[in-house]
Formats: sequence, C-alpha cells, structure tokens
Amino acid sequence: MFKRSLSVFIVFVLALVLAACNLPSPVGAGQATVPATLPPDATGTSSAAATLVPTSAAVVITITSESLNVRRGPGIYYDALGFLKAGQNATASARDANGDWLYVPVPGNPSISGWVSAKTQYSQVSGDVQSLPVQSAPPPNPAYIRNCTYHPMLIQPGNVLLKPLTDKSGRKAQFAPGDYAAFDQNVSNTQVLTIQLHEGDSVDIVTDGLKNTYGC
Repeated sequence: MFKRSLSVFIVFVLALVLAACNLPSPVGAGQATVPATLPPDATGTSSAAATLVPTSAAVVITITSESLNVRRGPGIYYDALGFLKAGQNATASARDANGDWLYVPVPGNPSISGWVSAKTQYSQVSGDVQSLPVQSAPPPNPAYIRNCTYHPMLIQPGNVLLKPLTDKSGRKAQFAPGDYAAFDQNVSNTQVLTIQLHEGDSVDIVTDGLKNTYGC
C-alpha cells in the first residue's frame, strides 16, 4: 500500500514539473518578447514604399510664336535638322552646360534629336532645366562667305559688309547656316548672289553688280 501511494506521488510530482516547463516566461525576466510577425523593414514601412524615389517633372519647351530651328548642336553655327512651329512643344531629355539649349526630338522624325534654344522671346519652358543631364556635342563645321570682286558686298540678313578683293583681312567672314543674299555697294545695292549656306560650306562671290566676273 505504501509503495502504491509512493508511486502515485512520484507521478504527480513529475506531472507538475512537466507542466511548469511548458509555462511562458514572465515579461521582464530577462527575455524579450518576439512578435508573431516581423515588420516589413526597420522603419515599420513596407519595402515597396521605401524604394519609391520621387522623379523630377518633365522639362517641356513650348513655341509661343514664329518658329525655332532644331539644330545639330547647341548653337546657331550648326545646321538645322527641322523646326518647331508656333503652338508645338517638345520634351527635353538633356541640356547644354549652361542650360541655354535643350535636346529634343526633331518634329516629324522622333528617332532623331537636336538642339533648340531655350532662351528666346518665342518660347516658354516649364520644369527645372538644371535637373536635366548635360550632353556634349561636337564643334560645328564653320561656314564662310568670301568676296572675290573689287566691289564691297553687303550680306543680308546680318548686315555684314565684306570688303573688296584688295583687302585681304576683311573680305571673308564666318556665318551661321542659313539663307543669305549679297548686294553690291558700288552699284546701287544691286543683288548679285543668293546663298544657301550649310555647315562646312565656303561660298565665293565672283560676280559684281556690273556683271564682271573674277576669281579668288
């Protein structure tokens, strides 16, 4: 009888010990509580939200009047690839170092881009130009008009006077690509030549207002 009571007692004690082992540890007893689910990141925000980076607004140039050439490079001494007409706009992808010219798709040929002046009375620019990356361009190929006659020639537009053949220093000048006309100043401002100038061209005026022909 005694042995049976002892066995029951031992079983009872063992049951108590096992139950005690399964009890949760009290808070503050040197162990930290562990949440059932971990937060998405250290700040408590989702990883998707944490990776969002604000983007700058697009830089758009709008032509308000007239039209502007879209050129091969950032400057008037480059050939025109096309033009933007009044009311048209274009989104820039780059700028020159000073932010004076914007790199935009050529109207009618979006696979090609060129440069349009951002600081004219004919256009408005929205967005932060300085946020655009800077893009370089090769230097333009210079274009010239030379006077090979003995009469002074006025080149328009531009109001540039080319001196006669006898003046070696003033009879040749560099011009931006475009359309020009030469006028003989010794023969009542008679037009002697129409010129369509492109990068790399060098055009000679060889006939004066009296129909005399010369060579340089």
